[in-house]
Amino acid sequence: MSQREMDLIRILTNTVTELLWLTGANMLAKPNPNLTMSNGLSRAVMLEQPFLRFSVVDIGPINLSKSNTNRTCENIVNILHSFGDKDDKEFVQLNGLLHISRFVPDKQANSLFRRRLGNQESMQKDPLTNVSPARLSVAQVGNTDSIHFQQICEPSTSLPSGFIDVDIKAVSLNAKDIYALNGLIETRTATTAIEFSGVVVAVGPSVELQPGDRVVVSAPNYFTTRERVPAWAAHKLLPEEEFTAMATLPIVYATALYALEDRAHLRAGESVLIHAGAGALGIAMITIAQRAGAVIYTTVGSKSKRNFLIHELGISDSHIFSSRDTSFVDGLKMITGGRGVDVIINSLAGDLLHASWECIAQFGRFIEVGKRELVDAGKLSMHLFLRNATFTAFDLSDLFFHHDSHYQSIWSR
Repeated sequence: MSQREMDLIRILTNTVTELLWLTGANMLAKPNPNLTMSNGLSRAVMLEQPFLRFSVVDIGPINLSKSNTNRTCENIVNILHSFGDKDDKEFVQLNGLLHISRFVPDKQANSLFRRRLGNQESMQKDPLTNVSPARLSVAQVGNTDSIHFQQICEPSTSLPSGFIDVDIKAVSLNAKDIYALNGLIETRTATTAIEFSGVVVAVGPSVELQPGDRVVVSAPNYFTTRERVPAWAAHKLLPEEEFTAMATLPIVYATALYALEDRAHLRAGESVLIHAGAGALGIAMITIAQRAGAVIYTTVGSKSKRNFLIHELGISDSHIFSSRDTSFVDGLKMITGGRGVDVIINSLAGDLLHASWECIAQFGRFIEVGKRELVDAGKLSMHLFLRNATFTAFDLSDLFFHHDSHYQSIWSR
C-alpha cells in the first residue's frame, strides 16, 4: 500500500462512524488469504478508534448473474440495517447465504478471569488428597506465587488398548518445565512436565503391567494427580527403588544417551565439551562419555562445582573451564593445540553459544540441547561448516509425539 492510499484510508476511518468493506476472499470455499487483510485492519482500527464500526463482508468470487447480484445486494442492505441491533462485524457469503461468527459466554473462563481480577471470592482451599483428581494451574503466567492445584472433573472413559492410568507420587522438574510454567516457551499440547513416578491403578488391553505396580514414566504430562499414558512409556521399579529418586533420572539420561549416541555418534578416544558439567544433565553426559572412553572437557559456574567434578567424577582440573565467560575458548585451544573438540554438548545461550561453536574440530558435531536460541531464531556463523562440522538440535519430547513407531521406540529404549 502506497503512502497516498494509506492517507486516504486514514481520512476515511477518521471521518465516518460506520464503514462496510467488501472483499472477495471466498474463505468458506476456495480461500484467497491475500484478500483477508481488511479483517486485520478493521480489528486494529476499531481498537484504536472505539467510535468506529468497521464491518467486513466476504462476498466471494465475482458472479455477475442477476440472481447472485440481487442476493448480494440484499445481504449488504440487511447488514447495513442491522447496525445498532447486533454486534456482528464480520460476514462471509456462500451460495447467497450469509454466515456470521458469534461468541457465547464461557462460564468457566469468565469465572477464572473474575478471580484473577479479584472480583470474586477467593478459591476454596483443601488438602490435595481431598480434591483428586486435580491439575496444576497457573492463575497468572509468569507469577510463580499463583501456581496451585485445581480440582478437575473429567468423564470416566474406558482405557484404550496399550494405555495405563498412574496415580502420581513424585514429579521431576527440569529447566524446560520451569520455562513452560513461566510462559517463556510453548510445549506441544500444553504439557507442563515430562517425567514422574507412581502406582498403576488401571490398565487397558494388551498391557503387561498390572494395577499396583510401581513405575517410573517418561511422558509429557499435565502435572495431574492421575495421568493416562502409553504403557511403553512406563518402566516397572524394583522394590528398593524410591519414587522421588527415580523420577529425576529418565530425562537427563535419555537426553544424554540420545545426544551422545544417536546424534553425536561419540567414539572412544574422541574429545567432548560438556557445558554445565555439574548439573543433572552434565553429570549424565559425563558418566556416559566416560563409559564410551572419550576425553572430557567441561565448564562450571563456581569453585564448589569444579571441586565436585574433580573429586566425585574424576575430571582433571586442567579440563575444567568457566561457563561464566568466553575464557574456555582460549583454554580449549591451548590444551588441544588449536584443534578444537570433536563433540560439543551445548546448553549455553547468546555469545557463549557462538563462542562454543568456534571450538568445533574438523568433522566435529555440535549438539544443541537448549531451547532459547532456537525459539529466538538466533543466527549461526556459517564459515565453520567448512570444517565439515555438523550442527544439530532436538526436542526429546518430539520422539514421544512422533507418529512413526521408530522414533517412539527410541524414546522407550
